[in-house]
Amino acid sequence: MSLNRICLLGHVGKNPQFYQTSIGDAYARFSLATQESWKDAQGNKQTRTQWHSVAVFSQGLVEIARQYLNKGAYVFLEGMLHYRQVLTDDGREYPVAEILLKNPRSVLRILQPGKTVASVPEEHSTEEACHDA
Repeated sequence: MSLNRICLLGHVGKNPQFYQTSIGDAYARFSLATQESWKDAQGNKQTRTQWHSVAVFSQGLVEIARQYLNKGAYVFLEGMLHYRQVLTDDGREYPVAEILLKNPRSVLRILQPGKTVASVPEEHSTEEACHDA
């Protein structure tokens, strides 16, 4: 048995971008910023931001992203960690980690709207949370 599940809580970096697969299914990509804070040895608050790439393939969540997700939105998401190879213009490959939301257990919950979204109807949120396995 194995488990590949990741939960993140953070702010959307840019408005999502939308694409279509070769068979015509819609998908979305966006970046998500998470932060950790601590006090250094001198007692000064320090903050570090991590950026995460998110790809949404679950069609219901793609539509939620299309209608309600904007830059600055505060979101909770649950998906799986995925690595893929990206080819640069000069022919080199490098690995990229991304969070995939592609199966029925995936969650995208908008906790606070971004810059231009007024609200998300209750039926578009989920009560699921990430639990330790």
